[in-house]
Amino acid sequence: MNSIELLLSLSTALGAVLAGYSYYRGSQFKAKLARYSEIVDKEAYIAEIDDQADKRQRALQEQEAAVKREIEQKQQRLREQETAAAKAVDASTQEAKRIGQEIQTLKQDLAKLQELSFLEDYGFYERRFTYEDSGKYAQALNACRERQKQMLKDNRAALCETTWSIGNSEAEGQKMTRNILKLILRAFNGECDAAISRIKYNNIETMINRIEGSYKAINQMGQTLNFQIAPTYKQEKIQELQLAYEYQVVKQEEAEEQKRIREQMREEERAQREAEKARLEAEKEELRYQKALEEARRQLETATAAKQSKLLAQIDELSRQLEEAQKLKDRAQSLAQITRSGHVYIISNIGSFGENVYKIGMTRRLDPMDRVVELGDASVPFPFDVHAMIYTTNAPTLEKLLHTKFHRRRMNVINERKEFFKVSIEEIEAALNEAMQSNPDLKFKMQLTKVAEAEQYRQTQAQNRELVAA
Repeated sequence: MNSIELLLSLSTALGAVLAGYSYYRGSQFKAKLARYSEIVDKEAYIAEIDDQADKRQRALQEQEAAVKREIEQKQQRLREQETAAAKAVDASTQEAKRIGQEIQTLKQDLAKLQELSFLEDYGFYERRFTYEDSGKYAQALNACRERQKQMLKDNRAALCETTWSIGNSEAEGQKMTRNILKLILRAFNGECDAAISRIKYNNIETMINRIEGSYKAINQMGQTLNFQIAPTYKQEKIQELQLAYEYQVVKQEEAEEQKRIREQMREEERAQREAEKARLEAEKEELRYQKALEEARRQLETATAAKQSKLLAQIDELSRQLEEAQKLKDRAQSLAQITRSGHVYIISNIGSFGENVYKIGMTRRLDPMDRVVELGDASVPFPFDVHAMIYTTNAPTLEKLLHTKFHRRRMNVINERKEFFKVSIEEIEAALNEAMQSNPDLKFKMQLTKVAEAEQYRQTQAQNRELVAA
């Protein structure tokens, strides 16, 4: 047997030994495993329980963390909501304060508008300018409009302080700016022209407010793009409106003055015609009485004693009538030569105008009562009562003194041709005495009747009372 075979034999034997030993050890292990399997199972169970506990604990920890995160998130949202609520409350407070201020401003504006409305109902307007006549007003109005034209030419009527560009082109932006400025000026000028064309005595403040409102509205709309009408241009428009109104008023006053002058001229012409007519009639009367007197004197020379006494009485009567005719002729000639002489009359009409309302006027007619009768025609229900008929060498001056004295007491402050005044007869008497003392050249005598007879009015009142009593 060689060495190789020996080795093979030994290897086979060793493998058999090892296999037997392995079988033996495996049997023992299985026996031991069978003995300790219950313990191994419990440990595995415990390990499994521990593993599950660990997992549950980790899950609980994760859940706790998630809950904490959710709580923190909710707290954060609550804090944010609280901050937002505080800001909203603060904003609401500021808004309420602003609205309160606006309400107060609106109340003040409303009070002003109510006052203006009340004043406008009475046609109240305080003039802003003091030009002498309509010509000066026309010049001022034209100058105002020329200033506006110059502002338009100089691009000062409306402004834009922002330089705009369109498609990176400043030229296009400038073109857009010019077009928008032209548009807002056209809108503003249209509103102003409409206000000026509609202005009347009872709406001037309303028209000024309309221009102001248009100015504010247009500037608010242009605020986003920084377009606005210049305040100086607005003031020029308001001044134009005021000048246009006062120009109309002055023209109307001048027309009324011209009408008064024409009426005065017609009155003077009528007085001249009446004076000339009276002079001619007085001359005829004088000539007739002169001839009659000469005839009576001629008859006296040849009359018997019985007829002489009768003729003497006739001569005396004719001499008296001739003297009166000569005085009437002299007076007519004087009136024809002195056109400022005439009568200032103080008359009332209680039935038509009430107590303490007097008309103070003048007339140059030879018989001034003709004028009083003319005033008491069908236009009033009752005739006028005469309180004074004052002859003076300067009737226009005396009348003007009385009118100036009682200017603020006029019943009609717009039309000064309406010569009615709300005064007492005692005030008129005092004014006449004052005029007499301060103007001795007027040379007038005054006899005043303080109580108005008002016969027809009082009879009518009495009959009405009887009818009511019945």
